[in-house]
Amino acid sequence: MTGFVGKTGTTFLGIAAGANGNTVTFTAPVFSTTFSVSGTGTVNFNGGFTSNTGSTMDFAGDGRINVGPGQTVKAAITNSAGAHTGTLTLNGNSILDGAVGAASGLKQINVGGGNALITGQANAAAFTLGTNTLNVAGALAIPVAGTINTTIFSQSLYGKIVPVGAATIGNALQVNVTVTGPIANGTSYNIVDATSGTNGSTVTATSNTPRYLFSAAPTTNGLVKITTTQIPLADVVAPVVVPAAPVIIPIIAPVIDALPLTPNTAPLLTAITLLPTAPAVANALVQLAPGTAGTAAPQVSYRVTQQFQNLWASHLEEGQDKCGQNGQPHRQNMPQGEAAAACQYNDTRARWWGAAFGYFGKQRNTQGIEGYSSDSYGAMVAYETPLSETTRAGFGVRYARSVVDGNNSGSHGTIKSYQATAYLGYAPGPWFANVSLVYGLDDYSGSRRVSFPGVEKTASADYNSHQYTAFGTTGYHFYVGDGQTVITPIATLQYTRMLVPAYAETGGGTINLKVNAHDYDFVQSGLGVKIARNIALSDTQTLRPELHVNWLHSFSGGTMNNTAAFVSGGPTFTATGLKPERNTYDVGVGVVLASGKKWSLEGAYDYQWSHGYKANQAMLKAILYL
Repeated sequence: MTGFVGKTGTTFLGIAAGANGNTVTFTAPVFSTTFSVSGTGTVNFNGGFTSNTGSTMDFAGDGRINVGPGQTVKAAITNSAGAHTGTLTLNGNSILDGAVGAASGLKQINVGGGNALITGQANAAAFTLGTNTLNVAGALAIPVAGTINTTIFSQSLYGKIVPVGAATIGNALQVNVTVTGPIANGTSYNIVDATSGTNGSTVTATSNTPRYLFSAAPTTNGLVKITTTQIPLADVVAPVVVPAAPVIIPIIAPVIDALPLTPNTAPLLTAITLLPTAPAVANALVQLAPGTAGTAAPQVSYRVTQQFQNLWASHLEEGQDKCGQNGQPHRQNMPQGEAAAACQYNDTRARWWGAAFGYFGKQRNTQGIEGYSSDSYGAMVAYETPLSETTRAGFGVRYARSVVDGNNSGSHGTIKSYQATAYLGYAPGPWFANVSLVYGLDDYSGSRRVSFPGVEKTASADYNSHQYTAFGTTGYHFYVGDGQTVITPIATLQYTRMLVPAYAETGGGTINLKVNAHDYDFVQSGLGVKIARNIALSDTQTLRPELHVNWLHSFSGGTMNNTAAFVSGGPTFTATGLKPERNTYDVGVGVVLASGKKWSLEGAYDYQWSHGYKANQAMLKAILYL
């Protein structure tokens, strides 16, 4: 309805609107002695309403009356449909000039978009206030088991009712609190800010978030006061079992509790506050810790070095085990050409050789700590020359690229490994000993994605770490039967020291972490045996299949930890990663094709496993004799 409906001095006797299912909107002032909402429909007064003094606006059905922003409805509101029927909504700065609800009380009074005023008494079973203040110039009445819905934005801005007259509050009042952000522990809010009224009525308060509890004492002189208790996040999520990484929760929870509330941290703290359930909070906390890919990076880099060392050790040992005492070929039952093809170690020429590998590992989630998967590809090239009939020396360079992903989280990392090695091989006869020194530079880049309602960010890390390795291996070749079958027990020892610098994440805003420097020491022994047999294909070519098994035992290289703090403040904390098993087992097969003293090719496959970990490795190697 557009335009005036009546005017001053020319007032309608009565108007009825709001039949069931209908909405009627008056855009201009309405003048009528009485007004009736005839059914369950809605009537909007966007231009105000004026009745004669003492006249009424009545809910004849359980309908709705909405008073537009800044408008005044001058009428007393009753509900002939019965107690607790009819809903009145007062929009920002609107006024209801009269009493509301009479003795029976409306079903609900809403306030939205700003404060509102009722000049007479207000009586309703429920009030929904948002962050607004409902000023009542008369008395306030709420029946037994009434409800007040309030929203808290800050200590000074929250939904409340301020009556001038007495507040009559029925027993068992329910206050439902919607929290919009962090609240200082112990803060009190006067939801009904009365100075006179009922004493001793019970009040119960509930919250939309598990982060806060609200307590309320019985009313005193009509005053309804609730007080905030902030629940530690560790207690919020205590009963929750989160797949992948619950161990981090009691570590990270008090850190988030201690974060200062600043413009930088407010979005994160608000988002956590608004999470509706304990599992949702637990899911958020898990993501805020250092990523699994970053925590596992030192272990992955170490395994890459292991693979390179295995390639090198296998290369030297293969040349050595084809030769007998004093570096001479085993000629028992061997044609002249086959002997020459088999024994390469007594060759006095220098050689270039190269090898490549692919290594694919999977660490399952263990003891509440998230696992990871890693894919590594590497290649090396080396130059080798004899120093004597029993000793060879070489120098090589290596490169590998590894990709690491957390099993469940958005944690991802890439490691580019650059290594240089120098080595010596000594084989005076069936017994041999080989040693090498390695320097490695690992270029790490990674990301940690944090995604939960209110937060969608990715923190990135980029840093270089250094590693130093000493490796030794020794063994003895036992020649069986015709001398073409060789059984070789082997022992190895590797020591690697890894230096990871401090670094700070970027790009994630509030979620960025600064991670302390950390050093790792890995010491691992190996015991194994290899069985190989030389099969002559021609006078110059030999095929050599093999089977090998190994047991690796770690003496150090414990849990991978990251000590970190949020860039935005708060205390440091230590995120515990997986502790690798001390014992790892390896079984593999391989085959070598050698063409005299010109070239050789080798391929091998290995399967490694330990408790919770498994890996597959494929290797290719080529040798070119100069």
